[in-house]
Formats: sequence, C-alpha cells, structure tokens
Amino acid sequence: MSTSFGHRQKKLSEVAARFDVKSDATKLLALQQLSRCALPATKALIGYCDLLMFLQAMPPNNSVLQAAKKEMERVARFMSGPERRKDPSLMNSGLPFTTQVSKFSHDLSTWLSAERACRIEIDRFEDAAKLVVMTQQGSTPLIQRKLKLGYNRAGRIVDQLESAGILVAFEGSKARRVMIPNEAALFAHLNSGVAAGPGVGGF
Repeated sequence: MSTSFGHRQKKLSEVAARFDVKSDATKLLALQQLSRCALPATKALIGYCDLLMFLQAMPPNNSVLQAAKKEMERVARFMSGPERRKDPSLMNSGLPFTTQVSKFSHDLSTWLSAERACRIEIDRFEDAAKLVVMTQQGSTPLIQRKLKLGYNRAGRIVDQLESAGILVAFEGSKARRVMIPNEAALFAHLNSGVAAGPGVGGF
C-alpha cells in the first residue's frame, strides 16, 4: 500500500463519523485525493471499502455520496481481475468478486440459488477428509463414488487434501498415502489452523 493512500485513508477514517461542516469538507477532499491514488491489492482495501459503505449509508451531502459511489465502482473494477479475486488472503473479505465461504440456512440457500448471478458450491472438504482417513484410501474415484460428486470436483478436493497435508503428493500409478491415522488426529489437524487450499466452497 502506498504511503499516500494509507495517509489519506487514515484522514478519511478520522472524520468519517463526524458531521460538522469542516469534517464534511475533509471527507470530500480525501475522497477526491484517494481517487487519484493506486488501489492497494492487500487487506488494506477491506478497510477502505468499509469506509465507503459507511459514507454511502450516512452521507453528509450529495457530493460525498456521489464521490463514495464512484470510488466503490472503481474498487469493483479493480477487483474484477481474476488474479485478484482468487487471492486467498481476500477470501471472506466482502470485497467485490471475492469468494465467500459461509454456512447458510436451507431457506437462504434456496433464495440465493434462485439468483442467476450467484453460484453456490457446497463444501465437501471435511466430508472427504473424514472419508479418506476412515478408509485410509486417498483416491479420486472413491471420493467421487461415496460423496456423489463429478470426477473433476472430486479431483479438486483431492488436491485440497494434499495441500492440507492429509494426503501425500501424487506418485505416478501409486495410490496416495493418507498422512492422518484416525479421526481424532484429523480433528486436531483441521483445528490447528491448517489451510485447505484454494477453491474450497464459496459462491
């Protein structure tokens, strides 16, 4: 994040919840200055989006509202690139085009799936992890058959199990060896903060 962007974002943050004439003028000036700065491809962008949403929800005047809207549109264009929306550090950030991994009720899932622009993928990573540990077999056909998934989807989950340290790397025609001996060890492993790898669930 550039120093100028960080400094100006901090100034905006300091006056965002103030509604006197001077603070309102500072908000507009800060937004105009920030609009000329390069956006950071880091978690710092999350805080900036939070500020922009607050200013749109509680705008002191129309000029600040329009400036905040334009900046939010710029953030959306910036995040539309595939290299940014696949950044695992931005998962669940709420930024436009990023993956959100959440647990929804049946009714909410039904409502979301009715939206054409929304894609929901059920996360079967933990189910697959339990399966390979219980059977001590780590094969794509096994996961495909037992979890009733497509072959490509099952293959992606096997890659995720490897990334998480549950399966060893692919060794030609040999079956993948399972690194976790039992469910208790798996529970401890998954709760140790280990990453499951990219592409787990989301919409």
